[in-house]
Amino acid sequence: MVQLKVDAQTRLLNSRLHSAGHLIGCAGETWGWSPVKAHHWPGEGRITFSAGEHARLPDAENLLACIEQWQAKDYARRIEFDGERRKVGFGELPMYFCGRNTCHFRSANLVV
Repeated sequence: MVQLKVDAQTRLLNSRLHSAGHLIGCAGETWGWSPVKAHHWPGEGRITFSAGEHARLPDAENLLACIEQWQAKDYARRIEFDGERRKVGFGELPMYFCGRNTCHFRSANLVV
């Protein structure tokens, strides 16, 4: 028999950071950047963007303001399947393929 112990506080933080990555990807799209690759692991999160033809470089303050606006609207989490592949998004925001079994929060206002 194998017993696992999950640290609830750490699990909660990692779930929030993972869901935040989805919102950061959406925020980048508002400035013309397409998220092309991402991972959100304990201790590390990374999103690789590709610049579109008219991409502008946003500063962190503007990205945060964009995300806070979505949090204030309390966008609900959406999950859809495209065949075997799962897509996750919040409210009217773009959805991204997400193969992780990470526990996404039910609404954007609960994300870090």
